[in-house]
Amino acid sequence: MVESSAPLAATRRWLKQQAEPAVERLQRWCEQNSGSYHREGLEAMAARLIDDLADLEIPAERVSLPGWEEIDELGRRTTHHTGPGLLWQHRDEAKHRVLLLIHYDTVYPAAAPVHIRREQDRLWAPGAADAKGGILVMHLALAALRRFQVAPDIGWTLALNPDEEIGSPASRSWLRQLAAEHDFGMVFEPSLPDGAWVADRKGSGNWTFLVEGRAAHAGRNPEQGRNAIVRAAQVVEALDTLNEPLKGRTVNVGRIQGGGPLNRVPEVAVVRVNVRITQAADEEQVIHLFEQIAARYSGDGFTCSLSGGLHAPVKVADAAAMLLRERMQKSAKKAGRIVRWRDTGGACDGSKLAAFGLPNIDTLGPTGDHLHSPEEYCDLDTIVPAAQTIVQAFHDFAREPHRWPTRH
Repeated sequence: MVESSAPLAATRRWLKQQAEPAVERLQRWCEQNSGSYHREGLEAMAARLIDDLADLEIPAERVSLPGWEEIDELGRRTTHHTGPGLLWQHRDEAKHRVLLLIHYDTVYPAAAPVHIRREQDRLWAPGAADAKGGILVMHLALAALRRFQVAPDIGWTLALNPDEEIGSPASRSWLRQLAAEHDFGMVFEPSLPDGAWVADRKGSGNWTFLVEGRAAHAGRNPEQGRNAIVRAAQVVEALDTLNEPLKGRTVNVGRIQGGGPLNRVPEVAVVRVNVRITQAADEEQVIHLFEQIAARYSGDGFTCSLSGGLHAPVKVADAAAMLLRERMQKSAKKAGRIVRWRDTGGACDGSKLAAFGLPNIDTLGPTGDHLHSPEEYCDLDTIVPAAQTIVQAFHDFAREPHRWPTRH
């Protein structure tokens, strides 16, 4: 049953009035490509967000993030740079503070065509649900909190990072700092397609095997070459044997790169693999097995080197996280929503925050589906209820500050 009070009733009316302008804003955001490696697009998206969130009447801070190294398709170490972190802070001196976080990058490359269509209460667009719709929910909720002075004594930070879709290599240290400064977190990834919130998450990591052989002419002296692609295929076969889905471990070879002219024995091949695990202790075992494979396929003119790591630790709720789930579920019910929970194999920055000691709920955005595909969509009629849930939660936490979840 929806709880009745003057400020909450006012926020509900106001949020309903904002629904259509908010959708128009979401469409504009989706029109701007902000792929994780598209720095110019990220800068343009950051500027657009700063302009559109100006109604919060809080100065936006641009946070410079460091570059990071990756192995490119030719086996070279390449440094990448990204857009800025974005930060809005309300009452950073408050006793109780909440971190609201989501990313503004998407998986879509700069050259990807932008197809946007709307049919009634559904919007198909790149990033519509993951996670520009989440930014919209955050913005609406915080604008309502400010406008109607709901929970004005609670401090909050709105943070947007530009690299979550590739594991947050540039913003990881920034997220660690933010986690240390807040009591708990709200992360605005989309809820599951049926509206359920994610409970626990698998850990996720990306590794790269760089196989180096020796180039030679494919006709005159192929015996003097060492074919890196053939060796990489052996590495792939070994990696595939490590899959143990019944134990919660999956090893997915996602990309193989290498080769050039067909009359040349290729000297470099790059194998990229993603791993999902359900137990934190499995990380050491995976690293050990990967190191064994790299050693096994080095020698006889080949070298096989390994780089990478777990970018999203296993997320399993502790006592503080369970308390936060309970309280958020009660607030959702007061806002007229019934929350269901489900574990998932997907990873997000909520996993990092939990590992940094910050309890959090990480699927507070709108409902959507077909993420990371041309058919990604957002259910528009879930945006306002998601925002109202956040308003209700702030209202409830303000009334019972002694029952806040505590960091571990």
